[in-house]
Amino acid sequence: MIGTMRATLSQQDVESLLTDPSPANREQAAAKIATDYAGEVLSDEERELAEEIFHLMVQDAEVRVRQALSFNLKDFPGLSHEIAVVLASDIEAVSIP
Repeated sequence: MIGTMRATLSQQDVESLLTDPSPANREQAAAKIATDYAGEVLSDEERELAEEIFHLMVQDAEVRVRQALSFNLKDFPGLSHEIAVVLASDIEAVSIP
């Protein structure tokens, strides 16, 4: 499923995540937030919020959540050094998207 999420995070996605924080919903949210962030469609305030979310998601126990972040942020040169280092230091499935 990695890489297939290209839509923007919606209010419905947020509600789904709040009511069912399953690995699949967290993966989908991670992919959408990362895609929006890398696509530079977010305001400065939204970008700051996305970075705060990334700091939480890079610690997620589910590999697929971290993979979704890594895959969708891999080509974005504006990614913070701290998040890039955490993803690059993760297990191979995450660090080599």
